[in-house]
Amino acid sequence: MGEYCRKYPAVNVRTATMNSQQAWLHRDEVDLLLIESAEDLVREPVEWTRTTLIETEISALVPVSHPLAALTAIPLEDLASEKLIWREEGSGI
Repeated sequence: MGEYCRKYPAVNVRTATMNSQQAWLHRDEVDLLLIESAEDLVREPVEWTRTTLIETEISALVPVSHPLAALTAIPLEDLASEKLIWREEGSGI
């Protein structure tokens, strides 16, 4: 974004941060959206083109003393009984 602004100093760029659902609801107000999990929001037919910029992974973080810390892969069934902290509602994660 910085490089773009230096190249085109006469263009006014404004950014806003919100979760993916909110961003999609406000899509008529913007020229560009950067959202997570577009598959859950963007349904055909739609007047928008989607391009995946990067593939991301979700990491599970636990204290070293936690029983799951010794595992290299955690089955989803093992997470079912854990207390989890998630991102805000509407986040792509």
